[in-house]
Amino acid sequence: MMNRKNSYNTKQKDVIKNFLVENKNNYVTVNDILAYLLKQNIHVGIATIYRTLDNFVLQGIVRRYVTGESSAASYQFVDKDNQNDYCFHLKCTCCNKIFDVECCALMEMSEHIKAKHNFSIDNSMTFYYGLCSGCSAKTLS
Repeated sequence: MMNRKNSYNTKQKDVIKNFLVENKNNYVTVNDILAYLLKQNIHVGIATIYRTLDNFVLQGIVRRYVTGESSAASYQFVDKDNQNDYCFHLKCTCCNKIFDVECCALMEMSEHIKAKHNFSIDNSMTFYYGLCSGCSAKTLS
């Protein structure tokens, strides 16, 4: 017989996983997950969210992206339709949004580095930093 605490932990994990699946095209933070859970009137400690995400990362169903020392980690659900193995990422240094980019020129650069420098780049973890169009427009006005 399963005790109530294990059942509750399973419910928490299921709700967190469902949130990640529903947002699989986005990068979410622990605070995003916490805000969602609170809106659902589900009270979960932040440590539980971190443990659950760590478990999902170990299972290979979630990727963790750390884009700087002072930035919160971002997470993204990964399934067979959403591998992002060949995807590069752009991160706006103003609003902190992350954008996926599939670009032939960047892939050619990655292939060049592998062929000429014997080094394989993990494109799924590659970030380029700059300003998105929205933030660029704000700085010009």
